[in-house]
Amino acid sequence: MACSRCGSGRRRAGATKPKTGVKVLGYDFVPPGGGAAVRYLTELEAQRAQRRHGGGTITEVTKGG
Repeated sequence: MACSRCGSGRRRAGATKPKTGVKVLGYDFVPPGGGAAVRYLTELEAQRAQRRHGGGTITEVTKGG
């Protein structure tokens, strides 16, 4: 069963935030200690990578607004 965040069990990119009108392109995850940022389509995927690496930073990437 799919959650309301991803819609019908498929990953969805480009959701628009209703309050600000900005389009979310994805979430960049930077592992602890630096390194190259990895972009994930959903925040849940980025949080999973953060737990797997034992920390790090997640940044929301937006367009417009």
